[in-house]
Amino acid sequence: MYYGLPQKVNEKNHTMFVWDEGGFTCGFLTAYMKLGNAHIENQYVDKVCQRRGIGAQLISAYEQIARKQGARHIILQSRNTVQALRFYKKMGFEQIAHSKLMGKKL
Repeated sequence: MYYGLPQKVNEKNHTMFVWDEGGFTCGFLTAYMKLGNAHIENQYVDKVCQRRGIGAQLISAYEQIARKQGARHIILQSRNTVQALRFYKKMGFEQIAHSKLMGKKL
């Protein structure tokens, strides 16, 4: 799936949230700070756990940390699917230029 995540999370400025329900990992988010901006590197919610607000809660939790760390923006690269773009726009992200790169001012 995502190789090397535990090693990355141990690096400076990396954060990882895991949503666990009874030993089943429903989802996770990994992110890092770079040059004053927060970057969501990976976000995943298992299909059986989707549409329950887990993805939104993972992002909200990271936004709080990013603000405390002084981030000016939060940036991610989304898959170009209607569902993904709709979700991130609902979370307040805007498309940057004509790319899949999206950002949100904090």
